[in-house]
Amino acid sequence: MKRKNVSKAIAMAAAAVMLFTGCGGSNAADAPVSGTTDTGPAAQAGGGESSEAAESDSAVASEEAAERGEPTEIRIFYSYDPNTETEASKFLVKEMEKALNIKLIRDEVPKSAYSEKLQLALADGDYPDVFVFDSHEDAALISAVDNGLIIPVNQYVENMENIQKYTYPQAFEAAKIKNDENIYLIPRTTVARADGFAVRSDWMEKVGIDITSDNYSMTPDEFLDMLEKFTTQDPDGDGKDNTYGLQYSASNGMMDVFYGGAFDCLGWQKSDGEFSFMDPQYEIGNENYREALEYSQKVYKYAHPDSVISTEVGINEVGVSSSFAGHVSSRERKVQELVPEAELTYVSGISNKDGVIQSGTSVPGIWGGLAITTACEHPEKVAELVNWLLSDQAWEYSLYGEPGVSYNKNDDGTIEIVEEVYRKN
Repeated sequence: MKRKNVSKAIAMAAAAVMLFTGCGGSNAADAPVSGTTDTGPAAQAGGGESSEAAESDSAVASEEAAERGEPTEIRIFYSYDPNTETEASKFLVKEMEKALNIKLIRDEVPKSAYSEKLQLALADGDYPDVFVFDSHEDAALISAVDNGLIIPVNQYVENMENIQKYTYPQAFEAAKIKNDENIYLIPRTTVARADGFAVRSDWMEKVGIDITSDNYSMTPDEFLDMLEKFTTQDPDGDGKDNTYGLQYSASNGMMDVFYGGAFDCLGWQKSDGEFSFMDPQYEIGNENYREALEYSQKVYKYAHPDSVISTEVGINEVGVSSSFAGHVSSRERKVQELVPEAELTYVSGISNKDGVIQSGTSVPGIWGGLAITTACEHPEKVAELVNWLLSDQAWEYSLYGEPGVSYNKNDDGTIEIVEEVYRKN
């Protein structure tokens, strides 16, 4: 299936940009559709500049950066997971530093100790330029804003094209920590926009399922049909009734509404019920929520009976698991330890009746963000950093790695992967 390499590309892209961005984001409809010229985030939203133009702009930016003298140092405090840093992400950071004439000084803290270390860092007086917070509701962030340590970013992000283009207005609203007009975080997002699903592509091939949408999404009916076939048509070919469509965990002993975004039930949207912007489950007259409940009931019919099954092991007998794009490749490796012939692909989400993917989360497109401190002498550079990460050029690098090493671009703009190098990334 041609989706194979593209799914790996999405995973690689998301993992690379995770260095400074989050595990989920605004709109999975922006997932890439091919290895052709217009592969950047702007192209996915419509009307993006060509890859050649992006390369030209990057070259000009690099020349201008070289003429500006010594690079500006940006010290950033963030949660670090060595498993997410690859040769591709290292190249991406190097190119970003070159293009923006900056030098990153990274205070890297292991995920397991991040909350504690963040509290200490906020109290010791030796402040970095940027703190990365995992939530806009973090008590430590709110305290830092109240104490005057964090500065508003309005003036720095308002003219940043990519930040504006790929950030929900609701995310900026959520970043107004003091409920005034000041935005205290550059909302964290990803090139993949939202979590989708890791899917057994070898099973899809066996039961005759392919995805025809341009954004790697499926309609509710298509998704349900896939779960049914994975459960009933013996996709592993062992002649036993031992496969399931979906791995999905219970929350507090209860199953939640499945992928509410497909039914416009995210809570932060204007709804069709009596009280807009209310949690849909409590809103009188919200017919969309009724549809979501009915759909969830159908979906759970094909779910694995053990909701606490390990994702990596469970997908050996389950065809679909919720997943961030950047985790698909690592999950595939885990599955292949049990089933060497297994292959995974990435499905970006379930679309609503208008063909739009809105994710399955009630978070309004914000997964924490970058908070600039009063110690930062060049806050505009921090905004440029995020803006560059969301550019067409950064997307190409994060999607395919280093040109001439893990991929080559043809004269017509199409991409050829150097498979042996690409797999290592």
